[in-house]
Parts: sequence; C-alpha cells; structure tokens
Amino acid sequence: MIGPLDLLPHLVGRRLVSTGAVLDLGLTVDAVHRRNRNYRVQTPLGGTFLKQGGRRTGLGSTRNEALVYHVLRARGLGRLIPTFLDYDAEADVLAIAAVPDAVDLQALHADQGRFPAELGSEVGRALARLHRATPSTAGLEPLRPGALTLAHPRLEILRSASGAGLELIRVVQAQEGFARALERLSSRWRTASLVHGDIKLANLLATPEGGVRLIDFEFAGLGDPRWDVGCFLACYLTLWARSVPLADVEDPGRYLHLAEVPLDKTRPITTSFWSSYREAADLGPTEAAAFLEEALGHAAVYLVQTAYELCRNHLHLTTDAAALAQLGLNVLAEPEAAASTLLGIHAGS
Repeated sequence: MIGPLDLLPHLVGRRLVSTGAVLDLGLTVDAVHRRNRNYRVQTPLGGTFLKQGGRRTGLGSTRNEALVYHVLRARGLGRLIPTFLDYDAEADVLAIAAVPDAVDLQALHADQGRFPAELGSEVGRALARLHRATPSTAGLEPLRPGALTLAHPRLEILRSASGAGLELIRVVQAQEGFARALERLSSRWRTASLVHGDIKLANLLATPEGGVRLIDFEFAGLGDPRWDVGCFLACYLTLWARSVPLADVEDPGRYLHLAEVPLDKTRPITTSFWSSYREAADLGPTEAAAFLEEALGHAAVYLVQTAYELCRNHLHLTTDAAALAQLGLNVLAEPEAAASTLLGIHAGS
C-alpha cells in the first residue's frame, strides 16, 4: 500500500502524470475517505482518482474492479463508467480519471435537495445496459448477497456482530414468514449477467451533461439483475424512512408527515427509473410484473441489511435501525403495495 510519500513517485513511474506536472504549482493531492485509502490528484489538465486495495482477489477487491473495467470497455460500455487509466497489480492500486464536476446522488439529494426525474431515467437505462451485457466468465466470480442468509446467519457473522446487531437478528428471525421469504429469494437467485452488486447513491455520479456514471465495482460479479434494481429502489425508501423523526418508539408512523424527504419528492426518480429500466431491458408486461416483485423482495433485504449496518458499534438496537428493519419486513410481506403506495410504480407502467 502506497503512502503519501510514495504517491508522486508512483504517479510518475506509472506515467499517470509527468515530472513537469509534479513541479507545477497547480498539482494538488487530497485524501478521499471511503472504503479504502484513496487519493484524488488534480492537475490543470484533469483529475486522477487512485484507489488502493489490500492485495485481495475476487469479490470486494480492487483487482476485481480493474477486471470489471476491462470487461465493460470490451463490451462497448465505457460511457457508463469513468475512464480507466491503470492498474498496478504489484501495488494493488487502481487509477481512473475523475469525472469533471460530477456529484454523487447522495450529495445531490442531501446538499441540493434535487430529485430530477431525468436522473432516474438515466440510472434505469444505465443499469439495463449493464445487465444486458454478456461478459466472458473468465475471472468474474458469482455474486450472492450475504444478507440472504440473515435468517440463518453464518457463525462468523454472529461472532463479529455487535449487541445491537444480534438483537436485530433476533427481531427479524421472530417475524413469521421471514425465513421462508429469504429462502424463496435465494432459491430464485440467478447468475444471469454482470451486476454492480453494491448499488448505493454514493456510487452513482450525475454529470453536468445530465448523464450518469457508475463507480465502485469491487463487488461486481455474475449475479441477479433484480438485486441491483431492488437496491436502487431501497435507497429512496431509506432516504424517506431515515428522515422521519422517531420520537415515539411505540408509534413511529405518527410522525410520517414530518419527513424531511417526503415520498412525493422521491417518486419522480423511482417512477422514471422503473419505466426506463423496463423499456431498456425489454420486459413484457408479465415478465415485468414478476421481475418487479422479486426486485422489491431484494429491496426489502437491502433495507434489513442497511439496518444491520446501522447497528455497528451499538450495544442496543437503535430506533432508526429498528424502524428501517420493520420497513423492510413490511415491503417483503406486501411488495405490490410497497411498489404502488411508497414508490409510485407499477409493473407495466
């Protein structure tokens, strides 16, 4: 792993910047705090994003992300991603070009309060194009979300779980039909195409031209497209649910009208997303209905998974984690009602 003192020699050695650029007063380096120790290098000619891995292989690795970039470029899908520049296998460092003036959707919604329908359409078309790709299986691993095992978690999960996490697992296991629903989703999981695997608002960039770029492909692999679609829809349910003040633990629905991000505000994105995805994926009415139901099931799993992640470093189950988990259970029980009432979407529309 390269440190700050190794950064400039690495850039020059890999021909990512010239020696003259290093001496140029216009060169800046900023640390970017995400999953890995990353850097953004900016010169007058453009920006470069350096992402460091931990010398792992397979899902969750920088090496896997570099492989996915090669696959996408080979399939003519370079416009969906930032420009790939370099991968140093020995140092396990990936370099991609920064997207000028792009903003991730998390920041766009939180900082600017904007939820343009056109953005949902762009994401829908981008994911459909990704899922319609038929990549070579060489080097790409099958993907199956660990959240599908929450009803019967593996021993290593129980060992590493916080007190709040264990409490959440007990809560969801006590729900009638939860285990059966997960088993059904797991049995219907299909390794159909290349999927992103880690769709979240921070991994979607909006460009000034109105386009979208997908980033962070560490967990991409061969999997079920309905997972990606469900995760995107779940992002907006999460935004809404976490913006509701939960002063009354016994009756959290009492304050739904006080949500800082009301559903009416997010529906233009979710409705346009599904419409564009369905059309670009060429889903007929019957196929679209089945696809959407399964996607909502995965959205529910994603909500419970997000609730579990909120439990980290907590001894007891927090109110927001409990509410998010309950929302997930409700969506899992009534996916059609959740689609129409919460998201404003219908299978064929």
